[in-house]
Amino acid sequence: MKILHLVIHTERFKLYEKMYEILSPFYQGQKKYADTFFIEYKKDLSQEFLLVGDRLFIKGEESMVPGLLLKTIDALLFFHDKMEQYDFVVRSNVSTIIDFNQLSLFISRAKNLDYFAGKAMYLDYFVPEYGITNRKYFGTYFAQGTLIGLSKSLIDLILKKRHKFHYEIVDDVAIGIFLREFWDGYNMQYFSSDEYQELDGEAATLDVIRTRHKMNQPIVWRNKSKNRALDVKNMETIASFLLTTSSSKNSHG
Repeated sequence: MKILHLVIHTERFKLYEKMYEILSPFYQGQKKYADTFFIEYKKDLSQEFLLVGDRLFIKGEESMVPGLLLKTIDALLFFHDKMEQYDFVVRSNVSTIIDFNQLSLFISRAKNLDYFAGKAMYLDYFVPEYGITNRKYFGTYFAQGTLIGLSKSLIDLILKKRHKFHYEIVDDVAIGIFLREFWDGYNMQYFSSDEYQELDGEAATLDVIRTRHKMNQPIVWRNKSKNRALDVKNMETIASFLLTTSSSKNSHG
């Protein structure tokens, strides 16, 4: 099984670049399971796409709405001709750490998997800056943007009908609405709370990470707090621990 992993990124913020510097070598160590590319808009790019190592630069301007959705679809268009190499696409962000060994186990256990979530959400709230200004789409279930999993069949549908998206709405919600409208009886599968570990303002010591890993075997480590410098430090600890654990398994395999 092989996964194409697209990570939302922007180099405009120093702390996000530090997250990239942690994640890039970490995901290089997981190439057995996934090819990871960090996708970024650059408005002064002289060509439509520029692939430099694991960074895909796309001509365009960064924004939450519609930028995150447009950037995701642009990246899918860029890689579409290479999709025969992959079984699934995962779209995540730069403050999320995915253990692709664990994710591969989740996928192998699932049945009829087309759309999966690190964290499932239910739309029943207003967020005007994200384009959610009325109740029209309330009741939509969607995969939070920290980890969105898509099958090749679903990618084909998204690209074929990409003009049908509600680009005035933030990316993860818009994908959920799209499926509600164009994928009859779509089924979103999602991780348990054990498999999706969130660190919100908590200093993640090595002992904390080791204990959570042993107890829960997480697929995802989500780092999101008001103190992004703390998130960077936590990510360093998590990535270092997982790489060490993976190396230990391989040496005894």
